This record gives sequence, structure tokens and C-alpha cells, in this order.
Amino acid sequence: MYEEEEEDDDTDSVSPPDEESRVRVEDLERLRRSASEELERLTGRALPEWTAQPVVAQQSRRHDLWGIDIPVGPLFYPCCGTDTGDAATLFGPYVSELHFADPFCAPHRMARSVARPDLHLTKGQRGTSQILREIGNVVTGASGHFQFSVKGCQAYGHMKDGLLTLLEDLGELAVFFYRRDSEGEGGSDQRWLRPVLFDVLLSRMLDGGVIYTDGSNGGGAYTGLAPDDDHVTSLPVDANVGDEMTYRNRVLRCVYRGEATGWNHPEAAWQIKLRSRSGS
Repeated sequence: MYEEEEEDDDTDSVSPPDEESRVRVEDLERLRRSASEELERLTGRALPEWTAQPVVAQQSRRHDLWGIDIPVGPLFYPCCGTDTGDAATLFGPYVSELHFADPFCAPHRMARSVARPDLHLTKGQRGTSQILREIGNVVTGASGHFQFSVKGCQAYGHMKDGLLTLLEDLGELAVFFYRRDSEGEGGSDQRWLRPVLFDVLLSRMLDGGVIYTDGSNGGGAYTGLAPDDDHVTSLPVDANVGDEMTYRNRVLRCVYRGEATGWNHPEAAWQIKLRSRSGS
């Protein structure tokens, strides 16, 4: 995305990144193949290929606060800990179901809003962690699934690695919710907003889907491809509503930006559409 020529007008577009933040597209493909092979050796599960044509949901619902149509499909929040309420409040009325994943968060903590969160609980086991290049930490061996209700919405808890939950248990997403994570000190160190996993994530988003994040584990930036598909670059998390970035044949448009909180980074929502449909 933004590697635009300088213009004389004073529009509020996001400034282009420095040369140091750029990665050639061919390098991204190489990194993705290498990461996929490494993940497959560890888990038996490879990363999916990029999907040029996003899946279009059969239904959509109008978001009351932001005035956008959100496709009806699942919300996914990896590495969530006990942070389940806000995702349900913001998106519960518009998505089909909520999925929360954390390999180290016990059900009674993840589903702390209900008295008996062990409904349909399968016996879980703790996993082991291993760092993979470009992906970050992957937890294998952790298992356990349960159902609960949060803010009146149907929710599913996965006591499981976030990436493996996406690859093994979920299809295309309507909303990817991700915040308050870190590389250490109790964080997952799973690098969702860096080039390889960001590429995987965008190829799994429904057309019109939303990424809601504070930029956790992204080096302070979102990652994407320049309009000419020449470089992988980054977009600051302090983008304004209406700012756009282009990634392959997708357009991501900022539809919400909050204020910085005690977690330091403002939260933002980006809607993803096929480039030819971005103005629809």
C-alpha cells in the first residue's frame, strides 16, 4: 500500500513508510513458503495459499455505529485471555457466532460472565510452545472446546493455539478481533499483523469483513502490499477514518478509530473488500 507519489493537495492520507520497512513481494512469497514448511513439520498443518477471490457471504447486516454492511459469518479473537465482553458488544448482533481462542486460559476465566461455563466442555490439556520464524509462538498439544454465552450471544471457547484454531476449526471470517497482546510478559508472541500471518488472515476474510485491532505484535504497524504490488509495506495504527490501504487485490478502509487507552495504542477497524468493489 502507500508508496504514492507526492501530491500538492493536503489530503489526510497516511504517510508512506520508510525504505527500511519495505519487503519485496517475492521475499514475502519465499517467507510464506518457508513458514508453511516449518509449521507443517511441527504440526502436520501447512499454511493455506493466498485466495485471490474472497468468499462473498449470502447475508450482511448493517452496523449501527459505523454505517457499514458486515457479512454474516464468525468472529474470531485469538490470544484473548478473559477479554470477551467488548467483542460481543461491538459485533455480537452482526455476526453468526463468536470464537475465542487461548491455549492457556481456563474456561471459567474466559467465560467469566456465566455461572456454568463448562457446558459441552471437553477435557483440555496444556500444550508446549515453540517459536517459528515469521509466525512466532505456536502451541501444540493444547486442546479443549466449550460453549458459553456472552452478552446474550452464542460463543465458542477454544483452549488451543490461535493459528491452529483458525486453520483447523474455522472457515472464512466476518470479523477478526485482536488486541492487548504482546511478544512477552504473558503475551502470545503470535505475529498476526506481520507479513506472513497477515497474508494468511486477509485471504481468510469474507468480502466486506472487518479487522478490529490495536496493532498488537505488529511492530506498531499493519502490513500490506503497495498499489503496484511492488513492496510489502506498513500502515501506522494511528490512521484516520477514511484512510485506505491496498493489499494485493483487496482494499482496506479505516471505518473506526478510537482513542489511545492504558494499553497505549488506539484501536481501529478496517473493512476489507475486493478492489473492484471498494466503492460499492
